[in-house]
Formats: sequence, structure tokens, C-alpha cells
Amino acid sequence: MLAGVYIVDAINDVRPAVSPISAGNTPGMMVVTPNRALTLVFSANGTQSSDNQFSFINNANEQSIGT
Repeated sequence: MLAGVYIVDAINDVRPAVSPISAGNTPGMMVVTPNRALTLVFSANGTQSSDNQFSFINNANEQSIGT
């Protein structure tokens, strides 16, 4: 499985057959903005593969908009 953020269809309990959204080497903690337009993803787990990177995901089009 590739590193990234996977969007899950919670109603049908399935993961779509699309590539994950790029969000660093070890994406983990996520915070949604109050207006629910963006999700901030922090990529760090304390290992050497960790890149300590913040990524922004546009929730409407499900794409990364920057790091």
C-alpha cells in the first residue's frame, strides 16, 4: 500500500479504486478546518522515514493543494 491519504466511502464501507492523496511519507494526524473546506495532515511518526510535513487537502475536490 502506498503512503498517502485514502478516501473511504463510509456509507458503503469501501475504498475507491483510486490513488491515495499525497500527504508525506507517514501521514497521520488530521484536522478539518471549521468550515470543512480543508483538511490539514501532519506527516511524522518519529522514525527516519518521517518527513515532518504539513499538507493541505481540498475536501471538495479531494486533492492536495500544497505542503
